Amino acid sequence: MHYNLEFDYKQYTNYDHQDSWVIAQDMEHIAHLHKKTNHVINFERIIFNKEKAVNKLYSFISYNVIRKIFFFFKIKVRGWREIKHESEIIQNENFLFFKVNLVSKTFYDNERKKTCLHDHFNIKIPILLYPFKTLLKLAIIKHIKSQFLEDEVYRKRVKELSDRGIKKKYIFLAGDNE
Repeated sequence: MHYNLEFDYKQYTNYDHQDSWVIAQDMEHIAHLHKKTNHVINFERIIFNKEKAVNKLYSFISYNVIRKIFFFFKIKVRGWREIKHESEIIQNENFLFFKVNLVSKTFYDNERKKTCLHDHFNIKIPILLYPFKTLLKLAIIKHIKSQFLEDEVYRKRVKELSDRGIKKKYIFLAGDNE
């Protein structure tokens, strides 16, 4: 038996909306920028975006990664990401003990006049772990907060370069496009 742990978490950045969207799609920075929790990311399949009018780097990626959980457990994670339309990434990851469904949206919040990074989690966990659901949720929120702060440093650097007239060129996985 499983229990569904479902929650939303929103974070706001002051940095450029377009740069935030490109960084949200970027899988290559994960192994470098988020190396505290992600080790050895391997891309299994990539379907590159061929539509020039659509603002996305790729349409689909499947991958596996070794992820550090609670600072010391290393677990192999298999996952995929799909970008169906601009500003929304659907991600699914399978851990050893649970399945994570994540929908990430990067959109401009007109009310706050800031870019919002909105994550919606739906996690299937074994019923035996139900007493730890609050701890699990807090650990996930702590993790995404730390990744957000690491990404803020990246967004700041992209902004500084842009202010100097240097536009960051995004080259996604040198090699042949599928």
